Amino acid sequence: MLGIGEFANLTGLTVKALHHHDETGLLEPALTGAVPRYRFHAPGRVRTGTVVRVLRDAGLPLRQVAEALEGDPVEVLRERREAVLAQREREDQLHAAAVESLVNPGSPVEVVQRDAPPQPYVGRVLAVHGGDDTGVEETDTGVNSAFTELHRALVAEGAGPSGPFWTALRAGSAADTVEAVVTVTP
Repeated sequence: MLGIGEFANLTGLTVKALHHHDETGLLEPALTGAVPRYRFHAPGRVRTGTVVRVLRDAGLPLRQVAEALEGDPVEVLRERREAVLAQREREDQLHAAAVESLVNPGSPVEVVQRDAPPQPYVGRVLAVHGGDDTGVEETDTGVNSAFTELHRALVAEGAGPSGPFWTALRAGSAADTVEAVVTVTP
């Protein structure tokens, strides 16, 4: 039998990790001493302990490590690698798109004004305070709350929205205001 320190040295796992793996059932000792902190591992389990360390070092969560120990660790590791590479590819594409949109923001949008018949709507005006992140978060929360309240009020009156929710910005007296508007059927 190998003491926990010796087993840790042979597998590359820490004593703390071995205690955790014992508690979770991933890598239980062969024998526990009279004092619970004394744990002894069978020499034949060194390979299993090494596999656990290698898979954890490769970034596998404990759940997948447990699956790998029951099946084929190499196959589980290959699947993990494919998932990591796919995620990296997605992140690379998003990064490239972000750089492109910052470097070349695109062509100007053509604004067209047109006449349309009056559309009944109900709305609420919210004051926007400051330009910092806190002000933006408070405004987002306020706008979302206003949309929810307006929608509930309209449904209670038997009139649902006729289209998507939208906001309009207009200059306010002391600070900019945001007008959260819900369009409704006439």
